[in-house]
Amino acid sequence: MKIHSKRHRDSHAIHPYTSHQVQMMMDPVKFINAYMHTPYAIGGTKQIKLHPFQEDFINCIKQNKNVIAVMPRQSGQTMTALAFCLWESMFVVGADDTMILTTDQMNVQPLADILKTMLNSVPAFMRPSVLQQNRTAISFAKGSRIEVAHINPSTVCGRSPTRVHLDSFAAASDQRQKDAWYTLIGTLVTSNNISMTGTPRGTTSTFAHIWREANLQIANGKTFNDFTPFFKNVHDMTHLDPLWLQSTRKAIGESAWKSEFECQFL
Repeated sequence: MKIHSKRHRDSHAIHPYTSHQVQMMMDPVKFINAYMHTPYAIGGTKQIKLHPFQEDFINCIKQNKNVIAVMPRQSGQTMTALAFCLWESMFVVGADDTMILTTDQMNVQPLADILKTMLNSVPAFMRPSVLQQNRTAISFAKGSRIEVAHINPSTVCGRSPTRVHLDSFAAASDQRQKDAWYTLIGTLVTSNNISMTGTPRGTTSTFAHIWREANLQIANGKTFNDFTPFFKNVHDMTHLDPLWLQSTRKAIGESAWKSEFECQFL
C-alpha cells in the first residue's frame, strides 16, 4: 500500500508530513493504537488498544484483497474493521471510495457515529483535511470518501467502490443475507477489496457458504472463491474474564456457546 505523504491543511497549500508521522501512518496497527478512540459509556470516549487477535485481523485485511472473518461475540470485530477502513480512507493512495454496508437500517447511524468519533480523536497534526461531512459519509481533501449505508439497490447501484466492508454480515437472517448478496453482486465484481465479518449462525446462510468456499484450496494456494479466511474464537480472547465466560456459557446454553463463542457452524 502506498501512503499519501502530503496533506491539505487549507485550500492554498499542501504541507508534507514528517518522516516520523509517515512511518506511523504506514502501519495501521500502530496508528490506531496511538491515535484513535471509540465511543465509551454515555458521551465519553476510550482510547483503542488493539488485542493481538485484532491486530492479526487488521494485518489480514491489509495484506489480502478479499477477506471473510469469523469471530466470536465480544471480539470487537465492528470496531476493529471500522478503524482499519477509516485509516485506509485517510491515508492509502487509491482508497478512494469505501463503503461500509450493513443489512440492518437501524445500524447505519450508530456505525457512522463511531467513525466520526474515531476521526475526531485523531490529533489535528495527523488528521487529513475533511472537505465534507454529513450524517453517514466523510470526504477527505485527498479525494477519498468513506460512507456507511444500508445494503439496497439505491445505495450500491452505479458505484465502483475501492473497498466494500460488510459489517456483522452473518447476524442477518438467511433470506436477508441472500437478498443483500444478490444486490451486491455487480458492485463486488468491480470492487478492489471486499471484507466481511460475522459470528456463525447456522450452516445454510450465504455467509456460511462463502466461508466454506474460502476454505477450499485450489491451485497455487488460492481459495475457491478468492476469499482469504480469517478465524478466531473465544480461546483467542484472553482479555475476557474467565468467570464472566463461565456464567455466560451457563446462561446461553451449549448450542449457543458453540456457535457464538467457539464459532462452530451448527
